[in-house]
Amino acid sequence: GSTPLPFAYSVMIHRTVYFFCAALPFGLVESVGIFTPIFSVFVAYAFMAHEAIASQLEDPFGTDENDLALTMMSVYIEDAMRDLLGEPALAIPGPEEEQFLVN
Repeated sequence: GSTPLPFAYSVMIHRTVYFFCAALPFGLVESVGIFTPIFSVFVAYAFMAHEAIASQLEDPFGTDENDLALTMMSVYIEDAMRDLLGEPALAIPGPEEEQFLVN
């Protein structure tokens, strides 16, 4: 299944994060003073990183790098159930070799 965030929500979140990051220095300047750029960059980086992570994790059921390893989870669950039932263990495969495309 696919559970992406609707496009309008993605745009709204994106714009809100950028607006907040642009307005942040004006809110910090009186309390932080000369360290305003440092705090602003740190907070902006954190918010933008969270936004990027959220967009990567919004569809966890695929085969991309950050998706859930459902096949391996299922194999481990089946192996545990076989153990509980007294059946022979499965031969659990190792990690698949990474495939690279060379252009």
